[in-house]
Amino acid sequence: MEPVNDMGNLWPTATQVLLLQASLMKGENAVESWEKWKASTDLRDVDAGSQRLFPLVYSNLVSQGLRDPVLSEFKETWLGTWYENRMMLQQLADLLRLFHGAGIRTLVLKGAALTVLYYEDYGVRPMCDVDVLIPTDKAAVALKLLKRSGWTAESNPSAPERLIPVRHSLGFKGPTGLNVDVHWHLLLECNQADADLYFWQDPNAIQIDGVTSFALNATCQLLHICAHGAAWSKVPPLRWIADAVTVMRKSPVEIKWKSLVHLAQTRSLVLPLRKTLKYLRANFDAPVPVFVIDQLEALPVSRLERIGAKVKTRPPDDIHPLLSFCYNYHLFLRSSNPSGFHDTFVGFTNYLKHFWALDRLSQVPLHAIGKGLKRAWSKMVYQRAQRRSLDRHA
Repeated sequence: MEPVNDMGNLWPTATQVLLLQASLMKGENAVESWEKWKASTDLRDVDAGSQRLFPLVYSNLVSQGLRDPVLSEFKETWLGTWYENRMMLQQLADLLRLFHGAGIRTLVLKGAALTVLYYEDYGVRPMCDVDVLIPTDKAAVALKLLKRSGWTAESNPSAPERLIPVRHSLGFKGPTGLNVDVHWHLLLECNQADADLYFWQDPNAIQIDGVTSFALNATCQLLHICAHGAAWSKVPPLRWIADAVTVMRKSPVEIKWKSLVHLAQTRSLVLPLRKTLKYLRANFDAPVPVFVIDQLEALPVSRLERIGAKVKTRPPDDIHPLLSFCYNYHLFLRSSNPSGFHDTFVGFTNYLKHFWALDRLSQVPLHAIGKGLKRAWSKMVYQRAQRRSLDRHA
């Protein structure tokens, strides 16, 4: 039996690939993958990433007429997901009304948009929270509005607007318990003032419990899925694969592949797009044109972009502090474009102060040292846990 991927990962294991195939394929291929997955898996010890796929596996196989006692158990997961998503979307509609009433446009992102526009089934795509993009120039107004309306920010709750220059989004908890990530930039790597103008062009209309909003068009949706999916996660990040394949199958004409390559190039996302699209084409027969892979392979990649890719695709406790420092510096340069040593030094120090939610610039050096020591300790604990996991499954 293959070891459980309980340390998190970037790419699926062979067993996880079987479950993905059972959730996405049709006919004999889906059934064969399902039987192989069952034979290689202890159902009492399934990782959290695979469990997130259970509702989609149930829906896909049952719709093809397969009857299996295990699938009957998965039905409970589908029903629970349907109910939880229905409740979250109702609460999301209230949030959208709040923003729209204040003249703030919205783009619904990630799971909520995928559930409504692509899966068209509340039960197949579990969500932990919902994500909404607002115009960058409305971020301060929106965050103050949320605070006045009883929402609590996960960071710097007394003045969350201070984080706008150094973050791309911020998590909030609503009065009714809804968790929402409010984005003023779609992507962490793209935090310039005008970085999101393209994403507001030609959006898809979406209805959330009777409220009209918008979602990314299919091209930008695929970009977002791949950019977000190409990152390490404690919970094995499997569902981005199902999301990407579903979008490509649902919108074969709407995806503008040349525009996708251009977006990757201009937003320092060549590496993640190159890796994810090659993987999807090779392992899930995703309809990615060959010329797209060739063009991404031919594009140059900067050193700072390579550093960013290393930081995002490694466990946090396995990242060298210098790499993390360089990555934050890269994000600072993209957001502020300083001129001269003085502007760079003062600007980056101030960037770190806000990024770490500190009160004074003088706290930055000590906080940096403390983070380095904490990371060294966490890395040692992480490596010990890895060894124990390997010994347990040896």
